[in-house]
Amino acid sequence: MNFPNSFFWKAALPRFRLNGRGSRKFLQGQTTAEIIHPEGNHKYLRTCWLSPTGRLKALLEVRFIDQDAEVVVLGGNSQKLLNGFDQVIFPSDQVEIQSIGFIQRVQELSYKKTWGECYVEWLLPSESTSSVFDGFQPANKNQIEEWRIRQGLPIGLGELNEKTNPFELGLSNLINLNKGCYLGQETMAKLKNNSLLKQQLRFWEINKEMTSDDTLVGNYLEIGGDKAGYITSSMQIEDGKTIGLALIRRKYISEKLLFIADTSISLEVTSPIGFVDFLI
Repeated sequence: MNFPNSFFWKAALPRFRLNGRGSRKFLQGQTTAEIIHPEGNHKYLRTCWLSPTGRLKALLEVRFIDQDAEVVVLGGNSQKLLNGFDQVIFPSDQVEIQSIGFIQRVQELSYKKTWGECYVEWLLPSESTSSVFDGFQPANKNQIEEWRIRQGLPIGLGELNEKTNPFELGLSNLINLNKGCYLGQETMAKLKNNSLLKQQLRFWEINKEMTSDDTLVGNYLEIGGDKAGYITSSMQIEDGKTIGLALIRRKYISEKLLFIADTSISLEVTSPIGFVDFLI
C-alpha cells in the first residue's frame, strides 16, 4: 500500500467566486464549518453543504481573498451547488456568486496522514506546482482511487449521494455545532446529542482478486445471518487483493470480519485512515 515514490493527485475542478462584503456571512449560514472565525491559519478550509435534513450534498474547499471567497466542489454536483446558492441569495446578503472557470487542484498522496492533512495547492492555468512537489510524480487513476478508498474520502457516488450524513462518512471535524444556524444544523445536533447514528463508513479488504464478473458495489454484508451493511466502493489492486468501502450498521461497527451475503467470502474491516469519528 505504500507508494514507492511520492505522488500527487491533480484535477481540474470548476471554481466559483462569492463577491461582496457578505460572502463569509453567507457561507456561514449555508455550510457546516466555522467560516467567520475559523480555527488555525489554513489557506484552504473544508466544509459541507447539507440538505435541510442533514444529508450531505457536497464536500467543499474554500479559500478567501480579502472579503471574497472562492469555492471548489471536491465531491458532489457543482451545478447543483451553484444553482442552490443562487436561489437563496437576496440583495440584503450583499453577495453575488459566479462561475470563474476551472482551477488545477494538486494534492499530495500519503498513507502516513489523513487526506485532510495532505498538502494542497490551487493553480491557475499559467502557474506551475510549487517546490513542495519537487520530485513528485502525477498519480494515475488507479493510484488515486486506491488512496481515496484507503483514506475513506467520501466523494464516490456510493458514499456521496444525498442519502448519507457527514457523521456517517467520517467528516465530523467539518461540522460546527456551536456557531449560528445553518442549513441542516438541527439534524446534526440531534444526531450528535442523542447518538442516533445508524451506520458508519469502513474500509474493507479481501485477500484475493475478484473476477471482473463480480459486481460488489451494492452487495449486502452479513454476520451470523444478520445484515450488517452494504458495499459502496470496490476495486482490484496490484497485489492480488480487492479493497473498498462499505457503510456498516453501528451495531456491527466493531466487527473485524464480515461476509458478503449468501457467500463464504469474508472481508477484513477497519476504519479508513482519514475517518474522524463523531464520538471523539
